[in-house]
Amino acid sequence: MDVGDVTVDVATGVVTLGGTVRQRREKYVIEEIADAVFGVMEVENHLRVLRPSGAGWATGSDTGDDEEALRGADTVPPNRTLNKS
Repeated sequence: MDVGDVTVDVATGVVTLGGTVRQRREKYVIEEIADAVFGVMEVENHLRVLRPSGAGWATGSDTGDDEEALRGADTVPPNRTLNKS
């Protein structure tokens, strides 16, 4: 996992994540790591997933779904707690 394009800001127990990651799973793993830190009460996840050029509405079906996006559709996202208060 390359986190070189991820920013982390912390203020009074609130962690704000920003920047870009390559895969959607990385976005949630980083959020889980931040949430597990002692003293963190809330995580605001503003991470964006980079899309390969040509992906999305322009090359997918009329609903915007592409084959690559559908492959992970059966996976369950991790259980997340964004607000501990």
